[in-house]
Amino acid sequence: MDSYKQYIKEALPNLSIHSYKQNEEGWDNVAVIINDELLFRFPRKQEYAMRIPLEKELCTLLSCSLHEIEVPQYHLLYRNDADAVPLCSYYTLIHGEPLKTDIVIKLEDKELKTIILQLATFLAILHSIPLKQGTTLGFSVEKTLTYWKELQTKLNQYVTNSLTSLQKSSLNRLFENFFTCINTSTFQNTIIHADFTHHHILFNKQNKNISGVIDFGDAQIGDPAFDFAGLYYDFGHEFTTSVYEQYSTLISHHDPLLIHRITTFYQYSPLLHNMIYNFETKNELEFLAGTEKLKVILQGRD
Repeated sequence: MDSYKQYIKEALPNLSIHSYKQNEEGWDNVAVIINDELLFRFPRKQEYAMRIPLEKELCTLLSCSLHEIEVPQYHLLYRNDADAVPLCSYYTLIHGEPLKTDIVIKLEDKELKTIILQLATFLAILHSIPLKQGTTLGFSVEKTLTYWKELQTKLNQYVTNSLTSLQKSSLNRLFENFFTCINTSTFQNTIIHADFTHHHILFNKQNKNISGVIDFGDAQIGDPAFDFAGLYYDFGHEFTTSVYEQYSTLISHHDPLLIHRITTFYQYSPLLHNMIYNFETKNELEFLAGTEKLKVILQGRD
């Protein structure tokens, strides 16, 4: 803890630190909040640090088109002036709390319609950034078929002692059907947030609306349907289809199978990724809880 605080003091000598909070829950970064005003993100690995300048470029681009929703306005800090990779980033804190399910459940119809339109507008603006601009910035396709096949292999290894042969067949069928769908689909790749879950959507309790979207560290070029996976996992079918209906009126290209890709595969993606993360970080209880959820899903698919 002291090393982060010490670095911030040295990097910003004119900053008086009245309060200091450290959050280590993030997979990619340690977050530090100073004076309830500035949020610093210290990447856990070099590969995450290398993405920070890209994140900054994307947020700068988005902030030109977004009017109601804030995105981080990054400042980068380097250990040495000659370094190409930043040590950390910081931005003025966007106030709000994660958009959890219990918040959404309590909203009145008018408030619900407001946040559905806000989420649809955000995704439409993000997904409408010209692909050429995305590749020029340095974004690439990361969730390729190879990526999903490796995920399938890992899952099979990790759950091998927990599933029956029928359940394993059902799990592999889930993936194989998805591969067939991807191979026969004609959707257009776009820039995607790729971690668009309630953790990264901030809700303003006073105004009852979305105040910001944060954490673009996983942003990449990919299937726009993937950005609906977290919404489906967190808020269910009706909410997600309502967001999609608004979204489809705001984008120029038609993608009739987008909801199909979400319901048949992407909706399970947060669970599958969490299971792999929990297995690899030796969080046995969470991994077992995820395995039980997976069994229920596979049972329903037989």
